[in-house]
Amino acid sequence: MQSAMVVIDHTNGNVLGIIGGADTKPGSLSLNRATQSYRQPGSCMKPFGAYGPAFEVGALNPESYIEDLPITIGDWTPHNYYYSYYGYVPVRKAVALSMNIPAVRANLKVDVQFAFNFAKNAGLKSLVPASEPINGNHDEVRAALALGGLTKGCTVVELASAYATIANGGLYNTPKFYTKVLDKDGKEVLFKTYDTKRAMSSTTAKMLTQCLRDVTTYGTGAGYIKVGNIPVFGKTGNSNDDKDQWFCGFTPYYTIACWNGYDTPRPIGYRAGIRGTYPYTSMVLFNSVMNGINNGKEPKPVNEIY
Repeated sequence: MQSAMVVIDHTNGNVLGIIGGADTKPGSLSLNRATQSYRQPGSCMKPFGAYGPAFEVGALNPESYIEDLPITIGDWTPHNYYYSYYGYVPVRKAVALSMNIPAVRANLKVDVQFAFNFAKNAGLKSLVPASEPINGNHDEVRAALALGGLTKGCTVVELASAYATIANGGLYNTPKFYTKVLDKDGKEVLFKTYDTKRAMSSTTAKMLTQCLRDVTTYGTGAGYIKVGNIPVFGKTGNSNDDKDQWFCGFTPYYTIACWNGYDTPRPIGYRAGIRGTYPYTSMVLFNSVMNGINNGKEPKPVNEIY
């Protein structure tokens, strides 16, 4: 099994760390899974294709109630991973427990093209528009935007930059792999400028941050994601048939996206030493690295975060 990770300073888009695969590097110019492999984001897509757009237009907020009840859209009948229903639930609970039906209903509250543009502006640049389909498929559809079954998928660095946009109060920074390059005499020959734009309102970013905090306090990341006294915000993600597993999130200081799976997609299934597949390897790695890089950092007042 393989894994990949990207660490970003969300205040400026600087990529502080990148892991392109497990084990030792096999050679120069080998596959970098963090920047070159396109994988299905699963539920990590929900803040960008469902809840974020609905927050942005004022159709929902974290305290709104939304239906977790059966729904059919055309010939598509989405299901929850637990194959049951909670009825009417607060949006923040729906995010925390990664419910699928509420995410679909949140997406239905906005125009599908608005949701597509919202996600793309946040950092998911590999989304395929209806005007440029690949083998007849594109991502301007509700199933892809709400639940993350994308035409191409997305890269780890894209998801890292998207979650960094939330962490940065709605401001998107193009990921930067260098700031400047000097020649042997110390003369600057290349300089990377900051490319920043507003992708969502600061209010939407704060509301998403509130929901992502619940993921780690009582939701799908509770008990597995903890960074001392520093608040951590994030989202679990899992694709159909358990072929891709993710944890993406941030503290007030850093944003990390981490993926695990096989290069040739296949169900991850049971792994020796771990009961079932939970917590995902990506969750364990996220937690380990985030604890290391936040060591010694002071917790920030909650009102500075959300």
